Amino acid sequence: MGPLENADPERIGRYRLIGRLGAGGMGQVFFGRSPGGRAVAIKRIHPHMATDTSFRERFTREVAAARQVSGAFTAPVIDADTDAEMPWLVTSYVPSLPLDEAVRRCGPLPEHTQRVLAAGLAEALSEIHRVGLIHRDLKPGNVLLAEDGPRVIDFGIARATEGTAATQSIVGTPGFMSPEQVQGERMTPSSDVFALGAVLVYATRGVGPFGEGAMHTMVMRVIQHEPDISTVPPALQRLVAACLTKDPTRRPGPGSILDALGDVPIGQSWLPPELMRQVQEQVTKVNSALSGAATSGTAGAAVGSTVSDGQAPQRAGADPTSVLGAQSGHGDQQPTARYGQDGAQSGSTAVYGRHEPSGGQTPPGRSGGDAYGDLYRGSPEDEARRQREQRRREHEEQRYFEQKREEQRRRQEAERAHQERVRAEQRAAKHAQARARKAEQPGLWSFLKLIPLLVLPLIQFPLGVAACYAWQWFTSTQMWDTPWHYDGVLSESGSLHALYLGYFLLNNLVSLEYLVRSARTSFVTGVVLALIVIAGTNGALFAFGFFD
Repeated sequence: MGPLENADPERIGRYRLIGRLGAGGMGQVFFGRSPGGRAVAIKRIHPHMATDTSFRERFTREVAAARQVSGAFTAPVIDADTDAEMPWLVTSYVPSLPLDEAVRRCGPLPEHTQRVLAAGLAEALSEIHRVGLIHRDLKPGNVLLAEDGPRVIDFGIARATEGTAATQSIVGTPGFMSPEQVQGERMTPSSDVFALGAVLVYATRGVGPFGEGAMHTMVMRVIQHEPDISTVPPALQRLVAACLTKDPTRRPGPGSILDALGDVPIGQSWLPPELMRQVQEQVTKVNSALSGAATSGTAGAAVGSTVSDGQAPQRAGADPTSVLGAQSGHGDQQPTARYGQDGAQSGSTAVYGRHEPSGGQTPPGRSGGDAYGDLYRGSPEDEARRQREQRRREHEEQRYFEQKREEQRRRQEAERAHQERVRAEQRAAKHAQARARKAEQPGLWSFLKLIPLLVLPLIQFPLGVAACYAWQWFTSTQMWDTPWHYDGVLSESGSLHALYLGYFLLNNLVSLEYLVRSARTSFVTGVVLALIVIAGTNGALFAFGFFD
């Protein structure tokens, strides 16, 4: 939690702001305190989105639906103002650790914790889907590990940002989006089930089922690759694999997941001891922040209360927003004097009566200033507050556009780096292909070693005799009308015919093989040598009358 900035308001609606929780594409999130002292998270929409009429309509519908979701396994919506100049939304603040932070700090979760997590997420999705919402961005950062079980936050509201001028990309987180979501197809509740499976894999290894990488890399992995569920406990692997099925119609529903898990016992022991200790530290910090906010002075009052000349100061430790806190303290002070009581007995919040209060206290409407003047429209206090609000809005808009420019610059740098990486990979591929061709390229020495084989009739004569006898047998069958007769190896004509046929077969086959290898590897010298051998062999055979 970070401190409030100078441009941040002290209150949004009736909720007092204590610190900053973070910011996203939709708005700024503050940690605050309700009038009754409860911890709340207040999300205020960015100014540029508040001017989008279609966004306001979708935001209003989504908030109305989200308020119907039970808070058993979610952070319920407790208040909202969708008609404000900058719409805001208030949810219950759950002292907890986000799943991604918990895994980074303490490592993978044990199997028992994973089963409780799976059951809690399935129950949360079942409740969210019941009112017609789709979470669309279920990821480790939106899963909270609390003392009494897991909670899901930021459900359904992401849908309101679709189609606005500020969101020209798919809503979701790479690695936890379903195939239909990354391809921009129509989403169904099954998309949340896919994200549930990815979250369970993250809980076992600290990385999603498709690893890490750039957006385009993750999209291709989600669409084409199978998820890595090797670190999931064997008892949960089939369930997680079913959730991560590419076909949305084959994924189980939240109810089927709960049936497969059965009754999962939960209690304070559902988290590992170290993780539970850190969650309890968060509870202590939240209680401390709330108590510190209650005693921090007049900033927490519903209206600004000032101490005039002679008025008793507010007691240390009193809670300006608490009725009980006003009655705790020394017995000689009355927090509120009765009407008509003389000024000697009036306290710090004495009501104007028939007698003038002692100590110079000025009743409302008289000279000396009105303690409630900032409530009246057109008063100097109201005008000053409007100017502060205008400066704050201008500061937020300027900061937003600076962030957008920075994001654009980073995207351009990432794109340039990606293009350079692609070019380097292409160059490396070309070099690898060239090296492969060179490795397969026949050398001149290998050709020189073939010359004795091509000249000396060590193989040619036996090959020719075998070919002659084979041809004689083939023509003697019924498939051939006129049988061919071979004179035999003992006759001069038969020996010469066999020798010439052997040279024809062997020299042409060897030369053609060498020619093909040389042509594939662009070895011009090899091509020329092979053609010379083929031409020389056939020319010599022609001269000896082999082809007659």
